[in-house]
Amino acid sequence: MPLFLENLFIVKEDQKFYDHAGVDLSGISRALLINSQNKTIGQGGITIAQQLARNVYLSHDRTYNRKLSELIYAYQIERKKSKPEIMGAVFECHLFQ
Repeated sequence: MPLFLENLFIVKEDQKFYDHAGVDLSGISRALLINSQNKTIGQGGITIAQQLARNVYLSHDRTYNRKLSELIYAYQIERKKSKPEIMGAVFECHLFQ
C-alpha cells in the first residue's frame, strides 16, 4: 500500500493512530458529550482498530453494547498486532471503501 494512501487514511479516520492503544479516550469523551446533547448515538469516537474490530468481528448496529465490544476487541487487536499489521488488515478487508 502506498505510504501517501496510508497517511491520507490516518488523517481522515484516526489522527492519533500511532499515539494510542486502540482506544482514543478524548474521541470517546467528545462523542459521548455530543450524543448526550443530541440524545442519539450518532458520534462514535472510533479509531482505526475499532473500525477493524467492527468490520471483522461485530455488526454495524449503533448500540452502546456494540461500542463496548468494539473497544475491547480494539484493545486486544492492538496488543496482538503492530500498527503496520493493523493497517494491512484494514486495507485487506476493504475498510477504507
